[in-house]
Amino acid sequence: MLEAMSAPPLTLALFTGSLRPDGVSAAAAHSVKSVLPGHLQAVDVAFGGFPLYDPRLHLGPLGSPDGADLPEPVRSAYRVVRDAAGVIIVTPEYNYGIPGPLKNALDWLSRPGFKSVFAGKRVAVLSVSPSVTGGVRAQGALKTVLGGMVAQVFPFPEVCLAGALAARGDDGGLADAGSRERVAGLVQAFVASL
Repeated sequence: MLEAMSAPPLTLALFTGSLRPDGVSAAAAHSVKSVLPGHLQAVDVAFGGFPLYDPRLHLGPLGSPDGADLPEPVRSAYRVVRDAAGVIIVTPEYNYGIPGPLKNALDWLSRPGFKSVFAGKRVAVLSVSPSVTGGVRAQGALKTVLGGMVAQVFPFPEVCLAGALAARGDDGGLADAGSRERVAGLVQAFVASL
């Protein structure tokens, strides 16, 4: 008699826009993970080691279904996004926009145009910043980029955590209870939409 095998949990690809492991984006990402239901698992997308985007670095024709045309570590990130039920991006704001490493990662994963691993993928966005705007400009810029990639940006009231609301707590997540609640509300609504 064959025993029923349990299915592996669904995954969400999680991008943390800042490369600082002790930063406020990492705190918000920690808070995202802490409210995921048991049937979902966050997989961090590591992109700090990506080369600067250069189409000459592709290893073959664009659009290989297994990412074989991409150099490592881009190929690993491609597979994480491809296999995920959805994507959550936490971003800070750098000079009114998206951090360079995050934009570079999205540029790599946006090829081939309109048919990339992000095409049709559901994406939730939140921003955090010690500044008074909470990264709202970066969030707007990021949503524009995602629109160009034909991703499905999740429609939800913007979660932009500013100043003390973006502070890191002792547990590694956000310190402010209201901020954790706002993140939980976004995550729960996003998960319900998948």
